Parts: sequence; structure tokens; C-alpha cells
Amino acid sequence: MNPLTQTILTFVLGGGLVSFLTAIITMKYTKKQAEANAMKAMQDVYQELITDLRVDITDMRAERKELRSEVDKVKSEVDNNRKLYNELKPYKCTDLSCIHRKS
Repeated sequence: MNPLTQTILTFVLGGGLVSFLTAIITMKYTKKQAEANAMKAMQDVYQELITDLRVDITDMRAERKELRSEVDKVKSEVDNNRKLYNELKPYKCTDLSCIHRKS
């Protein structure tokens, strides 16, 4: 028998062909599995990002609400101070005989 023919028959009958085909199929499956795992990992990252953004938005809304109430308080104090200033403005002059001074 020819050495080339003997090598081919040994490869085919000895399980080499089956092993080769199994390896190709296994590589395709492994590649698909790796792609699926990578996509799942990316989805997990995006879900965590979305969750973090929602928490941040909630926190920012609460902080904005607190800041609005503080601004309203400051505006109220400014208005009260403006009223007091306008009431006390005529007494700014220390000269008791000043015509601009109210008694």
C-alpha cells in the first residue's frame, strides 16, 4: 500500500476525521458562547449604568428641591431686610435738625 494512502486511511479510520470535525463544531460553539457571554456582560454594564443614572437623577431632584427652599428663605429674608431698611432710611441722618430726617 502506498504510504500516502495508508496515512489517509489511518487518519479517517483512526478517528482523526471525527476528531477534526468535532473540533471545528466545538470551536464554533465556543465562539458563539463567548459572544453571548460578552453581550450579557455588556448588558449588565448598561443596566448598572441606567440604575446609577436613575439614582443620580433622584438625588439631584431632591437636592434641587432643598436648594429652592433655601433660595425662597433667602429671598424672604432679603425682602424683610429691604422693608426694614426702607423704614430706617429716614433716620440715617444723625443731625436732628436735618430736613430729610423723620421724627
